[in-house]
Amino acid sequence: MKRSVNLCFIALVSLALLFGNSCRFEPGVNTPPKDNAANTPATENTADGEYLKNANVEWDRLFNDRDVTKLVALYAEDAVSMPYNYQTVKGKTSIRNEFEKFLGQNTFARHETFPEEILTADDFSIERARYIMTYTPMNTTNRIVETGRHVICRKRQDGKWLITWEIWNSDQPLPK
Repeated sequence: MKRSVNLCFIALVSLALLFGNSCRFEPGVNTPPKDNAANTPATENTADGEYLKNANVEWDRLFNDRDVTKLVALYAEDAVSMPYNYQTVKGKTSIRNEFEKFLGQNTFARHETFPEEILTADDFSIERARYIMTYTPMNTTNRIVETGRHVICRKRQDGKWLITWEIWNSDQPLPK
């Protein structure tokens, strides 16, 4: 019974993502308010709900502070990260290596998340959001602003909500 409920939840989320808003995100034009108002009935009025509504703030802060150790602590041991136009990254150690690589290649990096929806059932939570990431590659003064969307799935493990998989897509077209 529990497996069929989880499969139904995943199917509904997939449909929501398929038919959700896919308009181009432009900073300063259609930037969503940063009020963490992404509420669903399952995330309201509980300690878990409060954490899930604000988990993106913690992730952004740790990324912006370049605190890879604490950032990676938000991930499950067997987490899967699926960046756009890049290979799938599996496991906490590999995710750590990718964060260190990215931050080591950039003199400046800032990430800001704008949650749009959080769905929660049992020990699973799915966050759909938009993001703005600004970074400056080494040996240049060119600041790059990337906008896009992400989906993060968290699972409660040993009382903590850990990222089990994530995927994101940039709004920018691939280089030709």
